[in-house]
Amino acid sequence: MIARAPHLALTSDTVTELRPLLRWAPVEPPAVVPRLAFGEGESVRHVVIRSGVDVVNDPEAGDKITVIDPEAYAAAVAATHPEIVYQPTCERHVAPPKTSQPDAEVHGCFDDAIGSSDPDDHQAMLLVALREAGTFFDRSIPSLTDPGDPIEVDYLRLEHGPGADPLLLVDLDDLDAEPGRALAPGQYLVADTEQLVLPYLPDPLANGISLRFPDAGLDRPGPTFPWGTEGLVTLLDGDWPAHEPVRIVLQGGATASGSVTGNTIDLALPPGDTLRARLSCSLREDDLDLLGPWMLLPAAQRVDRDMIDAARDGWLWALTPSDEIRFIHAVPRPLEAPRPVRLQAIRLEGWTTTVLFGSVDLHGPSTSRLDAEAAWEEWIDDPVQPAPERRRSAATAFTTDISPNEDMVILFGTDQTLPIPGQPEPIRVHASTHHHGDTKHRLIEYRFRATTRFSEYFHPSLLANAPDRSTVGPVRRLSIPSSARPPKPVVRDVVPLFRWHTDVEPEQPFGMRRTRRAGLRIWLERSWFLTGDDERLAVVCALSTDDAGLDTRVSQWGADPIWRQRGPVTRPMLLELDHLLHLGGFDDRDRPAYPVGAVRSLPLVDIEGQPSVQVLGYAPQYDETRELWYTDVAVDSGSAFWPFVRLVVARYQPDSVNGLHLSPTVRLDYAQVVPARTA
Repeated sequence: MIARAPHLALTSDTVTELRPLLRWAPVEPPAVVPRLAFGEGESVRHVVIRSGVDVVNDPEAGDKITVIDPEAYAAAVAATHPEIVYQPTCERHVAPPKTSQPDAEVHGCFDDAIGSSDPDDHQAMLLVALREAGTFFDRSIPSLTDPGDPIEVDYLRLEHGPGADPLLLVDLDDLDAEPGRALAPGQYLVADTEQLVLPYLPDPLANGISLRFPDAGLDRPGPTFPWGTEGLVTLLDGDWPAHEPVRIVLQGGATASGSVTGNTIDLALPPGDTLRARLSCSLREDDLDLLGPWMLLPAAQRVDRDMIDAARDGWLWALTPSDEIRFIHAVPRPLEAPRPVRLQAIRLEGWTTTVLFGSVDLHGPSTSRLDAEAAWEEWIDDPVQPAPERRRSAATAFTTDISPNEDMVILFGTDQTLPIPGQPEPIRVHASTHHHGDTKHRLIEYRFRATTRFSEYFHPSLLANAPDRSTVGPVRRLSIPSSARPPKPVVRDVVPLFRWHTDVEPEQPFGMRRTRRAGLRIWLERSWFLTGDDERLAVVCALSTDDAGLDTRVSQWGADPIWRQRGPVTRPMLLELDHLLHLGGFDDRDRPAYPVGAVRSLPLVDIEGQPSVQVLGYAPQYDETRELWYTDVAVDSGSAFWPFVRLVVARYQPDSVNGLHLSPTVRLDYAQVVPARTA
């Protein structure tokens, strides 16, 4: 008997001092038996229920999400996939650990028979001892009261996973014929009953079942005293050795909650939640002094109330080691569509990448991965092909893993973990670099796709396609600037242009007016769009009449000396009123041969001092017959008659990194502008 003898007075005949017989072996963790066959990802200590998630796609606002409760989801899956069986709850039987008859005898469990001359006491202890060899595989359990009436159980069943070898499988009859025979790899026992019968001798010191939740309170700053954790203890019903195992039932709920009713522990988890627990045995406070590791502690600790409570409740690993058990409410899709709160594209000169800076709101507990999906259209002008083509492309810009405690993903250039004073955990920032492979400008539509954390808990056929296991947020359109200076345009020719316009004669219902205006057509060699979409041909003009040092760098015009007439007022070409109205947004009509977009004042980076000029951007058109690009430039000669014009042009990308908008300039040959005519 372990340390239970009363204090004995020492006599002169005593050889050695009396010492207590202490137990040095810990009380092992409880045994766990599943009630039903495992579903995907489930195991003895992975307890899983499943809810469904329906989505309605909305590209602009993001997916609209509806959660389907476990019972309705199980029915919906059974209707479309009869071979897949899910349950609205998931249950585990939890029993005290097994011991041997000699160990139980050392604990004093057989003292009534050993110290008695009554045959009934001997018979009762014999019936107890018959359970020493019992296991959960036994379908016939010795009775503790009647040796001729064993307890027959019919709730046992052997199940196996999909990878088990059929040739190696055994059944319960095989185990009856050959006790102790090993199961085939992948085989396991289930006990489909509300109350499991304990078939063996339980550890006499195991007084209850302890569940400890080590993650409780981690979101609070500072330690949780005294042990940094929380838990519960359920005492075992029945006297030794007829303890009744406990049943844990996991079900869905709006919030995490728990209750204990009799031998049943009910746990409720909301969809997408995971609860980690440590499962151990609890002890009687009076039994602590039987344990050697406890008696090694300083006396001051052994009388400390917090220490005694922790030891009694199964929280000290040296006395009552624990097993981890996880309770999981799995969902096939994340419970929130990822929503960009702020998103900005950052690009520097020469970069073939873009860093997306900002943040994305999501549901971390149900999201394992965040993908940034990119889609865009762009012009591809391959000289080998007869004409340019509009091509649509899509790619995954980047992928990052999400931690369960993240509800806001911070996007930055590299993965980092930043400690924040006063916060229990550091803040993690995620790498968010989109590799383009070139320096072009693009208008890209980004959508963030969140993938479920629980893929392993669903049959592969249910999550065969990406939309089956993910939710998608709203579209965010970002302009990615060109990060390289454009090359010079290759000009084939510049020729006069006749711009014809026919309209009703004002105030004359029977008359028509046909007007010929002047302009120039600039023919350009392929390729175009070398800096990406919206690439323009820029006509470079002076900011003012004072063009000192810029005479060869800005567009010029002058009078034809053979005509006696008034020439252009200034030699540099300046913006006229109709240009200003158009570029200022007051005139939004699509007018051929007129510039598009706003006028820009940009520096000429090739000239010392980088003087600024005005830039008018024109959208080139493609001529399939000549397989050339051309740009029409309207020229209003005003009072000048047959003036000569010498344009200075450049390749121009309006959406570029600062200082990289303009190519080196190209000075064209003089061309003569025809006079305007009206008939």
